[in-house]
Amino acid sequence: MWFVPIVIGVLLYLYSCGNRWCHKGSWIEAMRTAIFEYLPPALRSWCMRVPFVRPFVWCWDYFLYERNHAVQALYLVILATCVFAFHTDVAPALNNSRIASPVLSIVFYLSCLVGLVLFISVSTSNPGFITQENLSDYLHMFEYDGVLFVPSMCRTCSFQKPARSKHCRLCDRCVARSDHHCVWINNCVGVHNILLFLLFVSFHAALLTGAAACAGLVLFEVSSAKFSALRSGSWHFIDAGGNRLPFSYLTFSQYLVHSFPVTAVLCVFCVVGALAVGAFAVYHCVLAARNTTSNEIEKWELISEDETPSVMPRPYDRGLKLNLREVFFQEFKKKST
Repeated sequence: MWFVPIVIGVLLYLYSCGNRWCHKGSWIEAMRTAIFEYLPPALRSWCMRVPFVRPFVWCWDYFLYERNHAVQALYLVILATCVFAFHTDVAPALNNSRIASPVLSIVFYLSCLVGLVLFISVSTSNPGFITQENLSDYLHMFEYDGVLFVPSMCRTCSFQKPARSKHCRLCDRCVARSDHHCVWINNCVGVHNILLFLLFVSFHAALLTGAAACAGLVLFEVSSAKFSALRSGSWHFIDAGGNRLPFSYLTFSQYLVHSFPVTAVLCVFCVVGALAVGAFAVYHCVLAARNTTSNEIEKWELISEDETPSVMPRPYDRGLKLNLREVFFQEFKKKST
């Protein structure tokens, strides 16, 4: 199982960075194109021809491409399942541990409560929906750079789109400084909730890391004696035929999963989740530090797709300090008139 985090890390890099200008024409871009652009349509086409698989494809489309509360419900199920697994298997072991403190259990429960509050807050927040009443304010918030953003009309909302805004198909509204629509919160990420979103993903990355550490600590304590005995040869595994098995990390991992299934599965899930959410959080923190958005990166990739690769312009980058003040305290550069 040691290779699972590596595979996930490689896939995350290919998905987020494989089509950047620095990889244009390389095998990295070709691999990303094959895995994330050619394979999904081919797999979908095959699945739609299989009657018993077709409903799963419809459900997948509904979850990801229609605004709904299904993925939010999935988050609550995952959170409740992790809390239940921690409470039934990890917490009792921590309370009786010689190397850990029972306080860790209390910290975990409080952290889950904070994570739930952040989830509700960001899900119900206003990302910066543009209306006829506040259109003038958003038109004066950012200047058009002439490359990524030029004056144009939104055909759906029937007004001029402010710079850095985007019409969200799922929310059916224009969003100021639009970053992306997040299915986990069933809401857009925009100018007014970007800080809340960064707190949400960063806190959950830390929460998953802490839960993985607690579960790993429990597994280490309950198995350290047997691990030492296996290495020394004073204790060994026997297969179904009564034959003595040589020591291997794979065999020992199977023993842990068989003897402590809930704790082992919770540990693996939290490790994988921490890597995925952590990478996502770091990516968006870097975007905030550079005062750019996912939407602007996608627009630049479309603009430069058939041109000579070049460095993406960052017309709204005002330096790290001012960029963070804009994200944290909503201090925007006044548009020149």
